[in-house]
Amino acid sequence: MGGLLEDFAYEAGLYLYDRRIWVKDAAWENSRWTTLSYRAVDEFEYLYFFWKPGATVVDKSRLSPQEWTEWGTRAVWNFPSVRANDDHEAKFPIELPRRVIRLLTAPGDVVLDPFMGSGTTALAAIELDRPYIGLEFQPHYTEMANAACERAKERRAFLKDTTGEHHDSNGHNPVAREQLTLLATRG
Repeated sequence: MGGLLEDFAYEAGLYLYDRRIWVKDAAWENSRWTTLSYRAVDEFEYLYFFWKPGATVVDKSRLSPQEWTEWGTRAVWNFPSVRANDDHEAKFPIELPRRVIRLLTAPGDVVLDPFMGSGTTALAAIELDRPYIGLEFQPHYTEMANAACERAKERRAFLKDTTGEHHDSNGHNPVAREQLTLLATRG
């Protein structure tokens, strides 16, 4: 599968920059993924980072020195999966997109999630003050992600209020107001 992904990206003008492997729990607590054969159930996920030709900016200041050493330069990331997949079958912990966003984007960079699902990547983008675009095919998941993002933006606005960060004359956080763009392709 990885080879096909690389081929598709290359045809689109993107080049493989790096890969990571996320080692998750031995199995989700509520997992329905089992096997009746000798084939193993995957306990890891591949992450592929592609780039457009041009200058690549390496900004170590996006992470603390300890984070840079412990996971910023490491090919294998170990942290637990979600404890329950009760609302989306392919849910992953917010730590996964949080690390990718912190490692590869600067504040103001747009985060694109073409398979938004329950909105975990968008939640990480909101937390990290990045604008994002999320695309989702299933209207049910679009509604779920919208609701989760609205709650996250309200929490973020509340936290900014308590720390004295700037809001516009309507009391809204200018960044949070513009962060959500979700598209459902079927109604």
